Amino acid sequence: MRLIKWAIFFACIILPFSWTHRQQVKEYRHKLIVEEQYNRWMNTAVDDAAQVLKETAAWKATDDSYESNKQLILNKQHAVTTLLHSIYVNLNIEDDVVAQQALFFYIPAITIVGYDGAYFYVNERFSTMQGSERIEHVWKPVHPYSYVDQHGNVYTFTLDDYVTVYDSSARKWISGYQHELKLRSSLSLLQDDVRFDDVRRMTIIQTIQQKLEHYINRHNEWARRNGVSYLFTMPTIPTEQWNNTINDISIMSFIQGMSVGAFTYNHYALGGSRILQRDTWYASIQNNVKVAYPERCAPSKYIETFSSDRDAASKGYYVKRCY
Repeated sequence: MRLIKWAIFFACIILPFSWTHRQQVKEYRHKLIVEEQYNRWMNTAVDDAAQVLKETAAWKATDDSYESNKQLILNKQHAVTTLLHSIYVNLNIEDDVVAQQALFFYIPAITIVGYDGAYFYVNERFSTMQGSERIEHVWKPVHPYSYVDQHGNVYTFTLDDYVTVYDSSARKWISGYQHELKLRSSLSLLQDDVRFDDVRRMTIIQTIQQKLEHYINRHNEWARRNGVSYLFTMPTIPTEQWNNTINDISIMSFIQGMSVGAFTYNHYALGGSRILQRDTWYASIQNNVKVAYPERCAPSKYIETFSSDRDAASKGYYVKRCY
């Protein structure tokens, strides 16, 4: 009889803990499944947006032959609209304007890593004529990838080795590819290929990080005023992912603090467009003019090929674009 009492006693103690543990395991398993699904939706959304960037990007034609690709026009709004629509569809809120607006509480910033600067799509406060406050998402002016060395020389970098430099001692601006400028300038940074690339990458990453931290802090202020208690923070992004992100035009999106059932969902997604992916260039002579075309609009007959537009231009070919 005493043994039965002890068995009942232990059962009364152990069973609740066992049931609680099973529930916790079940909830954790559900959390992992939902997170994986949401991550897939977010990653698909930024990939769709990156594809739109690639399809709608336009090289502004100039008379500068191969340097015309320094003026790249991006359809940023179309890309963001595509990203958001993809999320709305997957969350089944494509026709729910209120839910869409609520979602923006948890998106502190959308960033496009442009060729010569970063663009940020963020909340901005405006005062109406009636004195009330209105919140809208807007594109902030481009933030260039600028670096100032200890001698006051100013470098404005791009996603490749094209750079604009203010030489403080000569008091003049020069622009061009680093390997070309090193022949025209004695600035030490231009003379060292490895250091130039290291400083360029560091500057681009720091520019994006610093601006993101600034806009996320501003988003915290706005969120608190609208009843969101979650503290938004700059996520830790591995160096390898940063390096991949700045190898080409790309888009970054962040979701933080979104309640999904009993847990909080946080994720960032990066999508690369491959706009700057190098083409093979096909050279031919047309009407006695030496012309080189990228692979996607190459002539059926050609006399030689080049691995880059610069190589073709250095051999006297006029570089054409596929518009």
